[in-house]
Amino acid sequence: VTVPRILTSNGGDASDLKLQALDGNDDLCEKQLATTLNDLQFTDIIGGIPLMQVANTLVSCGFLSALVILLLDSGARIDVIDHHGLSPLAHAHPCLVGECESNVDHKAVDALRRAARRDGVNLDKLLAATADRRNLWYKTLPFFSNVSRLDNVDDTLCDAIELAPSTTEIANLLLEHSVPAIVRDALDNTWDKARIEWMPVQLAASARGADTVRVGTIPYASAFAVDERIASVVDAVEVARSQSRTAMTALSNKSDPKAPTYLFEQIRWDSFRDHSLGSLVHDNTGSLHPMLPKDTIKHNAQFYIGHPLSGAPVHYHSHAANALIHGLKRWLLFPPAYSFYSKEPAINWLQTGRLQALRDANISFLTCLQPPDSVLFLPAGWGHATLNLAEDTVGAAYEFHYPGEIVWSMEDRATHLISANRRL
Repeated sequence: VTVPRILTSNGGDASDLKLQALDGNDDLCEKQLATTLNDLQFTDIIGGIPLMQVANTLVSCGFLSALVILLLDSGARIDVIDHHGLSPLAHAHPCLVGECESNVDHKAVDALRRAARRDGVNLDKLLAATADRRNLWYKTLPFFSNVSRLDNVDDTLCDAIELAPSTTEIANLLLEHSVPAIVRDALDNTWDKARIEWMPVQLAASARGADTVRVGTIPYASAFAVDERIASVVDAVEVARSQSRTAMTALSNKSDPKAPTYLFEQIRWDSFRDHSLGSLVHDNTGSLHPMLPKDTIKHNAQFYIGHPLSGAPVHYHSHAANALIHGLKRWLLFPPAYSFYSKEPAINWLQTGRLQALRDANISFLTCLQPPDSVLFLPAGWGHATLNLAEDTVGAAYEFHYPGEIVWSMEDRATHLISANRRL
């Protein structure tokens, strides 16, 4: 899940990768990744780095099997069970466990069999118990959203499953079925402070308006070698508002709009005081119970203030609860089989006619117009782009994992390293 991010940040240059599991012999992976990215028609259509195609290449070049063998030879067990009754095999690439029609990695399969004999484990039983979960990453949806323009605020379609605020089914949908869900009128009166304190007019009237933030045309712009500037909250909001109005004028004149900048700040949940806006977001976040259990582990919050035509390019991460306090936000959603990473601003990406190209290539996608006071829940690995469609579109996204969920807690540590490097 991390390699496509790195490739996106460095323009797809695989030579920068250091694959330690191959002990320095990573030329083969470098060459195969370059071939994958250059030859894939899919890459041209999506304008980004595809998640599962990169994973397939990391299997064929031997990186993932080398990693598995390294772990098993160091004593790692395959029968560790998380709180949801799943072993790490739930997250293994199918080719590593012998489930591919071709390209089966026999070295990895043999290593798993040796480890199973060593530990007295029934490997076939573990594989059978986790097969459905492994296949979620490759499941395609026979669905193509009918929305033709994502900037059309009159099209209120949402392809996500709709649930009531009293629902306790979110975990089942995210973990067992890997499908997104939206809950309208989900933000109760515990969010009243956020409805006041997070709005630009209130921030401008308080000391928070002078706090500094990073702004660019995409979130975390500097991490992807995109221009970024440091500004006060007040300045960031006002400049972005002016840019948004210019972009809207260009769009109405059938010219290509320039993406407005976007105030989008990540706040580590367990160290929120380290961020200038940390207490503002942490202390004013309301309850998401019973939609999320009270013991849900939040990794971080992404606080944002956007204006029309600003947004985020297609990307993916762990499970996320996206709470919208004010405004309107359009979502473009891809199941993991078609997920990818891009650093092209959403409005510019959409101007290239890619929606129709996706349909023509049978690449399934969903769309959703998110109204205020709603929460959109996305499963881990789902690709998504966002486009803000109203002035002062304000909210926070919370990345999380469930207690005992193995894979995304590991991914979170990798994310911490990336964000630490960015801060340095």
